[in-house]
Amino acid sequence: AAGGAYAANLLLDEPLPLEQVVYCAARAEQVTSGSFHADNVGPAVMGGLTIVKSYEPFRILRMDVPDNFGVVVTMPDILVDTKEARKALPVNVPLKSMVFEVGNAASLVLGMCRGDIALVGDSMRDIVVEPARASLNPHLLEAEQAALSAGAAGAFLGGSGPCMIAIYDRSAGDGQAIASAVREVYSSNGISSDTWITHAGQGCRRL
Repeated sequence: AAGGAYAANLLLDEPLPLEQVVYCAARAEQVTSGSFHADNVGPAVMGGLTIVKSYEPFRILRMDVPDNFGVVVTMPDILVDTKEARKALPVNVPLKSMVFEVGNAASLVLGMCRGDIALVGDSMRDIVVEPARASLNPHLLEAEQAALSAGAAGAFLGGSGPCMIAIYDRSAGDGQAIASAVREVYSSNGISSDTWITHAGQGCRRL
């Protein structure tokens, strides 16, 4: 959806601003996921860290991430249906949980601004969405703990899953060690997985 919207925009005589490209991509993704959301296509189009400020009116913001922001992505051979994962989400969220999540969102941005990867990692703890989807992602918690024990600053479920994402300080941590530790969790449970050691991208580009 992101690549298609970006490519179509290149063909226009008067290309749309990137924010509108993200909007179009999110509408396209709605067809497959059943929900209008920009948390995937936003960073795919714009790169860096994106913040969906509001949907009505639609507004998405972008900021750069620190140079020392390292990412390890693990894709276990597990099938997770996006629509089923959305059905698993709670309809109501307790006020205490909402306060926790909003506080983490704010401290995550502060950590990015400061280049404080430890703060960013700690701010990625989720007590609402991830617990609701954990049962759809076998061995997720074990994999996250393995990543943290291997030096990751934070580990969390990517979207609906099954990807597990770990972040680490590239100036001090070892992405390969984190990747190996997570793969071992899945392989010891008879599940194959692929890992990528990477960093935040710059979004869609014309090659």
